[in-house]
Amino acid sequence: MIGLLEKLSIQKRLWLNLMISITFLLALAYSARLALIDVRGSTDTLAQIQQTQSAKISQFQMRFSNTLQKMNDYLLTLDEKTGQDFNQKIDDLKELNQSLKEVETETQDTHFTDEIETVLTNIKKTFNASLSLKNKALCDL
Repeated sequence: MIGLLEKLSIQKRLWLNLMISITFLLALAYSARLALIDVRGSTDTLAQIQQTQSAKISQFQMRFSNTLQKMNDYLLTLDEKTGQDFNQKIDDLKELNQSLKEVETETQDTHFTDEIETVLTNIKKTFNASLSLKNKALCDL
């Protein structure tokens, strides 16, 4: 192999070095392009997850505010239909929380939605206990 290189003229050796260098640079450019495509795909996926999650969180926030308003209305009026609406809204929030959990599962973190589920359950329990106390107080009068 060394003997073959010694027989080549300087010009041919320079051309050979140039070809090896160009081949190496092309391989490097191709690898960089593949890495860029992979990163772009991951970025697009992450952006889509974030957009979906933000929309669902915004919707959850709006529904949560409406649910608290229904709860307050029911405590003030003791109207049976308002109570049913409140319970339905809590159940809707739990369903929306489950859909948030599906999005979080893609990012491997469900701690947030587990806490929300606990809070919603506690709100419903507290509300029912408060309602029972209010009804008992009204009956005692």
